[in-house]
Amino acid sequence: MLAVGMCNDTGLAFGERWLSAARIQGKRVLEVGSRQVQQPSISLRGPVTALQPREYVGVDLLPGPGVDVVCPAERLVEQFGPAAFDVVLSTEMLEHVADWRAVVSAMKRVCKPGGFLLLTTRSPGFPYHAWPHDHWRFERDDLRAVFADCVELAIESDPKEPGVFVWVQKPEGFVERTPELPVYSMVTRRRRRSVPRVRTFVFTTLFGLRRRYVQGVPRPLRNLVNRLLGRRPA
Repeated sequence: MLAVGMCNDTGLAFGERWLSAARIQGKRVLEVGSRQVQQPSISLRGPVTALQPREYVGVDLLPGPGVDVVCPAERLVEQFGPAAFDVVLSTEMLEHVADWRAVVSAMKRVCKPGGFLLLTTRSPGFPYHAWPHDHWRFERDDLRAVFADCVELAIESDPKEPGVFVWVQKPEGFVERTPELPVYSMVTRRRRRSVPRVRTFVFTTLFGLRRRYVQGVPRPLRNLVNRLLGRRPA
């Protein structure tokens, strides 16, 4: 199971294919969602730092392994300034943030014109995995539209599990056009632009109860929780 700050072996191979020494050495690199919540972890940090960047900064909402600066992803520009990094990385983070548009916008704005953005995230069909929340699933065409204001170098499906890998370049004269695009919600099980926080809270609470107590409660109560979650009776 993937978690925030981690990628699978195909995601790691995708990153290593595009993150060459010519693009990393002497450059400033930012990793968004860098906290490694499971050990050992599969992370791009090791391969990238081996290419001798001038600076490698990992940011996350919570402190922990792999986190150099605690900062919400929506506030990257306030923390570091615009056009501060040559390369911006984010692996298995985007599906976990409530306002994915604000996070994508921040990653684009904190990247220098001519710089690169590499992102991996999950698609419909990948199971629910809350760290602490799991909001969205993205298809390849979704991310092609999301990054239409950048130069597409590679937007590919993960060949191993439902997911998408993105490698784009921020052009000179960049004009941001992050769209108001509906994407698949894990809470509503349909494409939505946003989901009310109360509904997300209820869903997360019920799912947590189901996962923790599913073997220890009577079948009628398990079935009620499953129906509230939009799932088949146990």
